[in-house]
Amino acid sequence: LKAFSYATRYDFTSDAEALLTRLESSYLRSKNGNVGHDDIIDLAPDAISYTTVISSYARSDITGKARKAQSILYRMIDFFKAGNTDAKPSVYTFNACLNACAYTFDQAEKVDAFIVAVSTLVLLQEYTKPDSVTYGTLLKAWCNLIPNEDERRHRIVNSVFLQCCKDGQVGSMVMQQLQYAATPELYRTLVGKDVNDDVNLSSLPWQWTRNVKERNWKLSDRIKSR
Repeated sequence: LKAFSYATRYDFTSDAEALLTRLESSYLRSKNGNVGHDDIIDLAPDAISYTTVISSYARSDITGKARKAQSILYRMIDFFKAGNTDAKPSVYTFNACLNACAYTFDQAEKVDAFIVAVSTLVLLQEYTKPDSVTYGTLLKAWCNLIPNEDERRHRIVNSVFLQCCKDGQVGSMVMQQLQYAATPELYRTLVGKDVNDDVNLSSLPWQWTRNVKERNWKLSDRIKSR
């Protein structure tokens, strides 16, 4: 599955999903005591299996990949609710699904990707808590999916960043994506610095970063390295 997930071609992503489907079918037949000759014995699809396939869709250029990624997430939840406790979605699973939305660039698909992102965020809160990557990916998604001139973008970016601060999850990815998602005026209002100023995580309020698990980081260094 991992090998398939790092390929961007449609057929490899399809192969990854086909292998997942085979795992699901074998698991169900094994559970019912009806094991077939080609079944994969003693293996059940787990959180890593589903997350890997979702990530494969996120990396691909497949049409409708946000909706396809979400369909895998729904299958995962169905299997978890049916008794496969190893298939409980984690924050990594939801982040992978949000990533498929954030990397949807076809203008005709952006509205649907936005809907998928919002519904995925709501569902995430039933199973886990958002982390720094969640918020960074959300900011990237809103930057890509909502036009800069749309006033709703600024309200949503403001709301996401304030909630991120409240959760203590302001990490490097959040600060980097905030540069792109927010106007210079909004960035200055939220951070208290100009968008081109150096920003160290250690210079931000402790409450903003208290739950972030990463080494100290400076925004200007990240920009120069690109």
